[in-house]
Amino acid sequence: DDEEEAIDGSRNALVIKDIATDFRYVYPSARKTTRDCVLALKHFTRGRDDIGVFYSDNAEELVKAASELKWRHVTSVPYISKSNAQAERSIRSVLDGTRINLEQAGLHHTYWTHAARHCCMAHNILGDQESQTPWQLRFDEKFKGPMIPFGVRVDYWTGPKTKTKEKLKFDPTSLPGVFLGYKIHPEFSWRKEFLVLPLKEVMDNNFDSSVPWVGTNKLALPDGDFVFPLKERYNAIREGRIPCYMISDDPPKPEDEDAKPVEELIDKGPMESVKALNDAFDWYFSNANELFE
Repeated sequence: DDEEEAIDGSRNALVIKDIATDFRYVYPSARKTTRDCVLALKHFTRGRDDIGVFYSDNAEELVKAASELKWRHVTSVPYISKSNAQAERSIRSVLDGTRINLEQAGLHHTYWTHAARHCCMAHNILGDQESQTPWQLRFDEKFKGPMIPFGVRVDYWTGPKTKTKEKLKFDPTSLPGVFLGYKIHPEFSWRKEFLVLPLKEVMDNNFDSSVPWVGTNKLALPDGDFVFPLKERYNAIREGRIPCYMISDDPPKPEDEDAKPVEELIDKGPMESVKALNDAFDWYFSNANELFE
């Protein structure tokens, strides 16, 4: 379904879990292919890992991937939930965590791949004081990075090499951003790199637009409580306080010359802005039936 497609073109996802440590991660992909499965399994595991048994369903691409990797493979029995209960619980947990992340951040669902990966990382590195985290159980050490919520406001370092023509020589070397997660390399290696969205670029684009992420190895959280800068816009859209044409690619043009589009209000005075805004909403609601036909 095109509506479920992520910003990177992914439509499917493979959830992988280490039963011994409860360590998990998700691998989105555009197609269900053997190559995608092999790459995901190699990314999740390390060369020195002793893979005892690989459990999965009977998906053809997973059967072929296990054969290519020469892993001992046990498949679940179709229509018998007990044989794949752990897998179903893990998938449900990732789905729920992804929804919560997107809701908390105020991001469009096309960012579900980042929300899902962050959800898995949060599970792996968080724990209570009485037990070790999945990260500790698997790698024999604590995670060496900070736990940062998905979608929270951060300031990230851009560095001198990323200076644009618009930036002046003495402008700050950091920019406001929205936290997306941790960049994980093959064999599940984290090299202290983070993924962020440039906040200004996100706010300057439509809600359903795809803004490319930026990699950085240095960021900071502003002082005070966590702030989710996109949440207010997200709530306004969900509650209908922002007309739909304000977030679409091609807003309809008003037929009434006296009704001004909302985008023109930025150059108006306070009283004139209120009148123009009322005119815009009057036009929108009077033409609502035509808009949705």
